[in-house]
Parts: sequence; C-alpha cells; structure tokens
Amino acid sequence: MSSRDDRTFIGWAAFGAALAALFLGIFAVAQTGGTSESAAGAGGSGESADVSVIDIDLGSMRFNPPHIMAPPGRVQLNVTNTDSQVHNLKILGTGTSDLQPGQSELVDLGVLDVGVYDFDCDIPGHAQAGMVGELHILIGAVPGPLTGTANGYDHFHGFENWAAMEASMDDVAWRFVEEEKSEFGGQLLEPTILADGTKEFNLTAEIVDWEVEPGQIVQAWTYNGTVPGPHIHLELGDKARFVLDNQLPVGTSIHWHGVDIVNAQDGVPPYTQPQIQPGETWVYEFEA
Repeated sequence: MSSRDDRTFIGWAAFGAALAALFLGIFAVAQTGGTSESAAGAGGSGESADVSVIDIDLGSMRFNPPHIMAPPGRVQLNVTNTDSQVHNLKILGTGTSDLQPGQSELVDLGVLDVGVYDFDCDIPGHAQAGMVGELHILIGAVPGPLTGTANGYDHFHGFENWAAMEASMDDVAWRFVEEEKSEFGGQLLEPTILADGTKEFNLTAEIVDWEVEPGQIVQAWTYNGTVPGPHIHLELGDKARFVLDNQLPVGTSIHWHGVDIVNAQDGVPPYTQPQIQPGETWVYEFEA
C-alpha cells in the first residue's frame, strides 16, 4: 500500500472514531432527562435513590395544582410565587420562606410513605381564603398533579391498595355486629300500644356526646340519644302516634320524607305547623 493510501485510511478511521464518540455523548445526555431523578451512590452506600420533583405555583389565593401526587420515596417541591403578593408553602413542619413575587424555592420533604399530607400558606388569612392543598403519596403515582386515577389508589385514602381498604371496612362492619348493641344507633324502637291499637312512639330531639371512634367525641344532634336515630317499624294500615320532645337549643320538627300522609302532619314549618320550640312537645298522628 502506498503512503498516500495509508494516509487516506488513517483519515477515515479517525473520522469514524470521532463520529462514534459524538453519538455516545449525545446518547449519554439523552439518558439524564425526566422529573423522577436517580442519584447513584447516595450517602456513599452505592444504592440508588429516586427523587420525585413536583412543580407548584403560588397564585391568587390558591395553589396550582392544589392536589398533587408522587410515589413513596423522596419528594421535593419546586415552589414558585407567580402572584403579585407574598405567599409561602408549609408542609410537615417545613416549607418555603415568604416568597416575593417571582421567587422560587425547592423544598425537600425527605422520604415519605403512603398517605395524604396537607399543606397551606400560613400567612394570616391566606389558608382561610383557599390556599390549602394535599400531597397524595400513592403506589405507582407519576409525580405531578393528582389525576384522579393513579392506578385507582387515590380512591383508597392512604391505604396501599384496594384489599387493605376493604379489610379495614370489613373490620368496622363486623364491629357493628359483634359488639354490644347499646353502643350503636339504629336500634328498633318498641311502641306503646294504646287502647284503640294505635302504636305510640316517644322521640326526644337532643344533643349528646357521641364517640365516633375510640377517643374522638363529638356533639351529636340526635333522636333518643343515638346515631343514627332509632329504627321505627310500621305495617301498612297501622295507626301511628309520635310524641316529639324538643330538648334542642333551637326550634325543630319532623318531616316524614317520602311518606304519603295528610298535609297537616307533614312537619314543614311554617306551612303545616309552627316550629316546636325548645322544651315543647308536639304530636304527629297518621295512618301508615
């Protein structure tokens, strides 16, 4: 081979090597995009840690988007104030500083498990005006706005999957069956049978302390002190008499929704009767 041929071959070989290097460089850059980042060797352990980064804008008394999601793991919020006044974002004891219009901050929330985490703007009056939101950590979620699907897991209120949610619902349902019925409402109310066969039921409208779950007490507005109120059973053609004692702090009545009765007994103040004032009683009578 002549020296000229040698130079031609070497030139083409060098061009091919440079082209291959350029292709590899472009390929490597293309592999680094996306909003779910991987950091190799985190903490020197050699393990990879996925980071979900979610963009949130602080707008006119609202977050955009107000409901966001990410999979379990490390989560960061990229917060930008796009409004003309100062706002912030507070979540899990951390958050941004008070951001001036146009300012941005990155909030690192660390590693989060499945659940729902509330956030708001704690500048006085802003949360009350609507600057509140929720971060949903869901199995299989794609970081970003809450889509309403997220593989269906957003419907499970923090449970890992549908099976876990159903198991919890079953536990509550069986507790109603197995525990002492005196702790629950909806029990059959036995009537007093009057001389003419009329079934008389006594009802008291009152406020009671009601334990909705262990340790959580609420002020419940009840009939006969239970939630739900008593169960009343009548046969077609029964004569019924209801004596309502109002122990509430306001006027009340009973509207027999869906029951075909005479208008005067329908319980719709001020049209069919006056309000039953606190401490007063009222009698309803009709045929079922």
